[in-house]
Amino acid sequence: MKELKFIHAADLHIGSPISAQIHGSDYIKDIIRECIHQSITRMVRDAIDRKVDFVILAGDLFDDETEVSRDSFG
Repeated sequence: MKELKFIHAADLHIGSPISAQIHGSDYIKDIIRECIHQSITRMVRDAIDRKVDFVILAGDLFDDETEVSRDSFG
């Protein structure tokens, strides 16, 4: 039987309004947005580099039904 390789991620909430969740400086909010972007980018790169068979994205991928661009989270 072939071994399957996969990556699982859940509740990414891309586009979540960080300002509503964190009361602090814009600097901190920008760092959090960049961390989210880097995490997603790394997950995609790892999937490609490790030649996974599939990726499971469970839960809420986006925060709501509004259109989200890369500028919204990174």
